[in-house]
Amino acid sequence: MFNIIIFFISLTLSFGSSVTFSIETEDEFGAMWVTGSFDGWTGWGLELSQTNNIWTGSMSLPNGEYEYVVLGVDTSIPNWWNDIWNNSTTFNAPTGSECDFTPNDEWPNYGFLINNNDISQSYCAGTCQNSCSSFNGYSTTFTVDMSDIEIQTGDGNYPAIFIVGSDEQLNGPNGLAMEEIENNRWQISVELLPGTYTYKFRNGYYDYWDSPGWENITGFCSSGDFNDRQITVTNDNQVLNEVCLILALIFP
Repeated sequence: MFNIIIFFISLTLSFGSSVTFSIETEDEFGAMWVTGSFDGWTGWGLELSQTNNIWTGSMSLPNGEYEYVVLGVDTSIPNWWNDIWNNSTTFNAPTGSECDFTPNDEWPNYGFLINNNDISQSYCAGTCQNSCSSFNGYSTTFTVDMSDIEIQTGDGNYPAIFIVGSDEQLNGPNGLAMEEIENNRWQISVELLPGTYTYKFRNGYYDYWDSPGWENITGFCSSGDFNDRQITVTNDNQVLNEVCLILALIFP
């Protein structure tokens, strides 16, 4: 009996604890790898197996703290294996989020602690959500200073500033009503999926595009044929710099 107990303890120490990964993606990839401090960030830590858009795999590790990222590999690139990092989409934890293992450093990595226990890591890639179906986007905060400008009602029921974009998440042409936070400064946080968006601020509510109240943007602030503002959302929450009236905000 004594020999059996010693043998069991020896096996536990040799093989460590089990870590199971379940990574869901919204995009298609030819391969998926988890890489991190446990493999020296080589890119080749653990290859995951695909079932629909969910990639899974398990490995054994000794006690300790570990950080990692997920690589979605574009295997259509010739000889992609010669440089897996540059031929992959890297999915990090959102910076400073609850799943950023060390939120105060410059590396937004996922991570976990093993202390004689089996664990699982389940994420919608690039988020802290367990499933992509429950993920609505990253919080993006817009702030505009409307000092010395009278806020209009338009065709609405109350005076307000609106952010408007053609994408359905920005609810054009009606737009999304912003909230006055202080001294005629208006703010809104919108959940946006990764991508590039164009938008404008509008003084007052209207439900059609050819309406009054639009800001008139020129110079480096403008983008496209309609002189819109533009923002690119990546795998992270962000707070945009406050837009200054002097720079671009003129409401005809």
